[in-house]
Amino acid sequence: EYQAPVVGHAVGANVSYLVQTNGPTIGGVVMTVLGSGFGPSDAENQTVLIGSTATHCSAWTSDSSLGCLLRPGTGQAHALSVTVEGQASNIVAAAVDYDVLDLTGIAPVNGPPNGFPFLTVHGANFGTTPPLAAITGTVGRQACLKPSERGLAAGLDWISDSSLLCGVPPGSGVDLDVEVVIAGVPYILPKAWDYTAAPVVTGVAQSGIYPSQTGGWLTLYGARFSVQGPDGG
Repeated sequence: EYQAPVVGHAVGANVSYLVQTNGPTIGGVVMTVLGSGFGPSDAENQTVLIGSTATHCSAWTSDSSLGCLLRPGTGQAHALSVTVEGQASNIVAAAVDYDVLDLTGIAPVNGPPNGFPFLTVHGANFGTTPPLAAITGTVGRQACLKPSERGLAAGLDWISDSSLLCGVPPGSGVDLDVEVVIAGVPYILPKAWDYTAAPVVTGVAQSGIYPSQTGGWLTLYGARFSVQGPDGG
């Protein structure tokens, strides 16, 4: 019969419970728990409970070190405990924090009413690995479309800890909110996106004898030639 595991590794007067005490909102990182009684192998049905979310620990290292995958979540000061073959450890209060996710902007900030391949959502703490759960979002009231699925599925593509891609669906209006939902929590960039009408060419002017050679060019006249100005405005 197994003795109950113990979470906590003492070095002098200091006690450590985890190698890393925080993780991204989207989860996906391995949290290494320190203690004793974690079993002689990875076949002892080890699980960890962070807050109210349990997950199997598949990265056993030793009787005193256990790697467990962090599930998506939010908030700070979650309690931590470990179970090995049905035996529960002590509960460590306020042991795990989720990083605070932050949206800082999008690029471009406008596009045509028939949709746009994608806009990039910039921010922080989106995670260092692709998410365990789908990321969803909207432009105005229209769902983002996944560029990796050629717009055939709703959702956003994770790119990095600081960027996501949202395929912009057809729509209309200006000063539309862009919303991203991660781990069930909505994050909003207010009045971030404008739909603009399609460009119109009203005239063409040629400069130089051979426009294809150095020194010659064509000038197009009209309106709405760009979804974003060259200065980013």
